[in-house]
Amino acid sequence: MKYNQALAVAALTSLTWGGTGVFVRLLPPISPFVITASRLLIAAAIVVPVLLLVKQTRTRLFASLKQPVAYVFALMFVGYYLFATTAFQLATVAEITLIMCTPPIFVLIIKWFCKEPIPRLHFVGAAVAFVGMAVMAWPQLSNLAIAKTRFVGYTFALGSAAITAFYAFFYQRLGAKGKAPESSSVSAMTFAFGALGLVIVALATGSVNSELNAEISTRTVLLMIALGLVSTAVPTLGFALSSRFLPPLITSTIPLFIPLFGATYAYFLLVETLSAAFFIGAVLIVLGVVLVMRPANSGR
Repeated sequence: MKYNQALAVAALTSLTWGGTGVFVRLLPPISPFVITASRLLIAAAIVVPVLLLVKQTRTRLFASLKQPVAYVFALMFVGYYLFATTAFQLATVAEITLIMCTPPIFVLIIKWFCKEPIPRLHFVGAAVAFVGMAVMAWPQLSNLAIAKTRFVGYTFALGSAAITAFYAFFYQRLGAKGKAPESSSVSAMTFAFGALGLVIVALATGSVNSELNAEISTRTVLLMIALGLVSTAVPTLGFALSSRFLPPLITSTIPLFIPLFGATYAYFLLVETLSAAFFIGAVLIVLGVVLVMRPANSGR
């Protein structure tokens, strides 16, 4: 694949990932267990056959199935998808996508707990990002009528970002030792085993029965398929493909564009209005994340 083609795939990844929140919000108030299970099941039906068709990826998938840590990573990602779905149901798409682009901040926190040396610039970046989140959230949390729901949504979004950070940190550690499972294989395991596990949980909690008792419209089914195909399978394969041909600096900035597309989709499709506080907070959050992502030799 040529460099320009890889850039196009990276752009497609941001475009499709950005639509996740809109699809979730357009769905009726269905249990997040059911939504996430459906999303992962549809993604598994697409991603797993693709990996099995190519000898190289098939070999990697079978190798990953023998690594216990791959199942741990897959479980983490199931939590990520479940948390993200819940967050989108409770707060605006623009706010949640913005919060979910903050894993580098949580990686910094993990490194601090591990007593690793951290450049001063990274601390500054983290502080700027947290100020940005406070500025963005304050108008919503100051409104008592919606504060509780928004706060829970923000908490789930922060949880999904933290899970991503844990995965990135420990995956990099294992990768440096040559022991990390292949990333696309972990995604396939997440989709397949995650869908199965969530279906079991949904059945045990009665979530599936309550949804079956309600009328499932064609629109709901199409939205589920779009969520699993457009905003899960396509960006997963696209990110894995573009990462092989683009420098790490470029691939690491892909998530920074997701809030832009998410906010744009939400504005036109959900008529979500954006306040001045949101734009100020967005600038500060993105600036803080960019500072944290600067190379470690930027100074301490």
